[in-house]
Amino acid sequence: MRAPGQQQEGSAIRRLNSRAWLVAVVLLLFHAPVTDFLGRVAEAADLHVAIGNITSPPAHTPPQRGGRHQAAPPVPASAAKAVRLAREQIGKPYVWGDEGPGRFDCSGLAWYAWSHAGLTWERMTARDEYTWLAARGAGLPRGATLRPGDLVFYDTYRPFGHVAIVSAPGRMVEAYTHSRPIRQTTIRRDWIAAARPGRAR
Repeated sequence: MRAPGQQQEGSAIRRLNSRAWLVAVVLLLFHAPVTDFLGRVAEAADLHVAIGNITSPPAHTPPQRGGRHQAAPPVPASAAKAVRLAREQIGKPYVWGDEGPGRFDCSGLAWYAWSHAGLTWERMTARDEYTWLAARGAGLPRGATLRPGDLVFYDTYRPFGHVAIVSAPGRMVEAYTHSRPIRQTTIRRDWIAAARPGRAR
C-alpha cells in the first residue's frame, strides 16, 4: 500500500499528464486554422502596403548632393493593372488549361492579367509565353531587379512548366497546382527566366 504522500504525488502526475495531452490535442486541432489565419493577416497587410506603393504616385524628394540612393522607378499603368487583375483572382480554383474568369492555370492567369492590361497576345503555354516575350525584347537578364507586373518562369517536370506574376517586391501571384487555389506567395529563388511584358515590341 502506498503512503499518502506517494498517492498525492501519483495523482498530481496523472493530472499533469492529462493536461499535457489536452494541450497537445488542442494544438493539433487548431494549429492549421490558426496558422492559416495568421498567414492571411500577414498577406493582407503585405497587400495593403504593396497596393499603396503601386497606386500612389511617388513622393518628390529633392536630390541630395553626393547621394547614391536611387528611388525605385514608378510602376507603369499597364503593369499596375495586370497586378491588380491577378490579385483579384486570389482564392479562385486552379484548373489546368483554363484562362478565366472563374478558374485558371498558371499561363492562363498570366495571359488573362496582361491581355486585360493592354497586351495583345495569343493564349499559349508558359514556355511559349516566354519565347514570345523574349522574341519581342521583353526578356530580362538573370540578375535583373524584378518589378510588379513582371513574369517569372520555373522548371517543373518540364522546362518552363510554370509562370507567375510579380505583385510586389519579393512577392508573386500564381496558379500553382490543382490542390491549391490561386495565391500570393514569396517569389521562389529557383526561377529560371523572367520577362517584362510591358516592354514587348
